[in-house]
Amino acid sequence: MKKRLRKKKHKSEFQEFGFQINLNVKPNFSPMETNLLFDELIELIEQENLLFGGGLSDGFITAEKGRVSDSNKIAIENWIHSKKGVILSYIFERKDAWV
Repeated sequence: MKKRLRKKKHKSEFQEFGFQINLNVKPNFSPMETNLLFDELIELIEQENLLFGGGLSDGFITAEKGRVSDSNKIAIENWIHSKKGVILSYIFERKDAWV
């Protein structure tokens, strides 16, 4: 496959990887507390130079171009586990963002 097509189809050296997260907060969390938690998550994602799509209950984190590193994923995981308002979290393995 020619380079132009590989780039267009996000194949080979143009593959982009990210990971999915699903978070559930305590039932007694107010909407304002949930929004603050989400804002903190977005700040962390921006500090890591990553992008986020979706919401707390179903989101996808990826890099603007390229791949999310293990250190990026570990930073997000550590932050999630440090939050007392999160009662259940699923952090999925890295996968191709375009599949």
